[in-house]
Amino acid sequence: MVPSKQSIGKTEEKVVQAVSDAESGGGHSLIRLSSGVTLKPKKVNGFLIQEVMRQFQKPKPPLVMNEDLGREIENDSDPGYIQAMTDYNVEITIAIVDLFIVAGTELHGAVPKGIPGLNDLSWQNDLEAIGIRVGPNPSKKYILWVKFVAAPLEEDTTEIMSGVGRMSGVAEADVKIAAERFRTNSRRRTNNRSRS
Repeated sequence: MVPSKQSIGKTEEKVVQAVSDAESGGGHSLIRLSSGVTLKPKKVNGFLIQEVMRQFQKPKPPLVMNEDLGREIENDSDPGYIQAMTDYNVEITIAIVDLFIVAGTELHGAVPKGIPGLNDLSWQNDLEAIGIRVGPNPSKKYILWVKFVAAPLEEDTTEIMSGVGRMSGVAEADVKIAAERFRTNSRRRTNNRSRS
């Protein structure tokens, strides 16, 4: 049992708050999204991260003849290769975000009023109307709900990646790189849609 805050000093108050936060699901480690939804981050097994990444084959640059060297060398500046690497990075980033959502988060507390819940048909019907099949798989449904309902902003995705990354022992620099890739790719997709 934790003593009341009235009976203790400032230092003790911080300890009481930390204990209270830990008992209620981690306090500062909770991921609070712009929608008001709160997720509790969980550690993602490093082998899962590696397994997801193994599913994508990294493109190889084409070879070109270098007359000065008298042999073929890789052409990293080939436009097709650059596009293939961009696509590769986008696909891996999306897969890691999906993995972090499904294996690294769980709903904490109630869904705020006005936000459709996981089993609410309104958001599912909206996605299906634009060609995104939700289906009966509960894990896929959770991923889609988090991405399109609970975490609608890029900043939300960054928070998820940071929170789960910290819990999973992913280096902060790697999380920042992945988050920046996600933001860049998200902007690129938005710009491409607005041009068409």
